Amino acid sequence: WGWVVRVACGLLVPMAAKMCWDALLASTYEPASPGTMMVYLGLGVATSIDAGAAGITLPQIHVAPWVAITLIGVITAVFSVVGHLAGRALASKFGKRLGAVGGIVLIGIAIKMVVR
Repeated sequence: WGWVVRVACGLLVPMAAKMCWDALLASTYEPASPGTMMVYLGLGVATSIDAGAAGITLPQIHVAPWVAITLIGVITAVFSVVGHLAGRALASKFGKRLGAVGGIVLIGIAIKMVVR
């Protein structure tokens, strides 16, 4: 798993650093504008990598496929809605500082992966 950790950290740390940098340099909070085609292309590639990883690991656990698919779908939907609502509520109160917090959390995840 050594190369997996290096790739993950290589993706997380620069993204987290940019989040912190952008949050600290922003003078006021402005809601994000709709994404460009490149943003959505990147998100699509990231989602495909995640789906591929799930496709490789799911056969290794002994659960009926319909149970796994249902649980993954429901949990993803619930957490997406909760995250969206929490983000909107907290953005009005904390503004740009949330970007820095998110960056710090990502750096913490990268450190935990390396240490583990």
